[in-house]
Amino acid sequence: MNDELVEMILGRVRIHYLDFPGFCIADAYKLVYQGCMGPGHAISDLEAVKQWLDREWESIEASSHEGIYSDVTIHKPVYRINLRAAKAFGISKSVILNDFVNLAQTFPKRPDLLRELWAEIGHQIETGKELVCNPLDLEEFNKLVEENDYPAMHHSTNYVEINKPSYRLVDEILG
Repeated sequence: MNDELVEMILGRVRIHYLDFPGFCIADAYKLVYQGCMGPGHAISDLEAVKQWLDREWESIEASSHEGIYSDVTIHKPVYRINLRAAKAFGISKSVILNDFVNLAQTFPKRPDLLRELWAEIGHQIETGKELVCNPLDLEEFNKLVEENDYPAMHHSTNYVEINKPSYRLVDEILG
């Protein structure tokens, strides 16, 4: 495993841990998953995806006080675009939708890289070298992930309650 890549991903995990209260093991995994697998799992019906974005867009308030992008890049550029900030800065929801759908359709998924990176990050957490998550949660979480062949997962309940995430994955800075 490439040490530079592992350190880069751990750096991103640390940033998210510091920036988002309630960040835990599931959120670290989701970040690594998104960087390795992209958003394809979220798109099965294009009309449903459009309606999902329309509903979410209407339900949020614009906020220029939040960061607009979070980098989750691993092997291809991927960013979480915060919809509240995008709305505040006048980025069109149709531009976001088009980039999100295009990324989902073209993203080169790397399940091999996901497994390798997650194993290394888990080792760092388990041995106490990385303190972004409770190591006691790791064994049970990894069992769930392995039994389900490294699935897409939602953010943790605490993360959702505290941060109210509202974003889509895109592969470029829009606007």
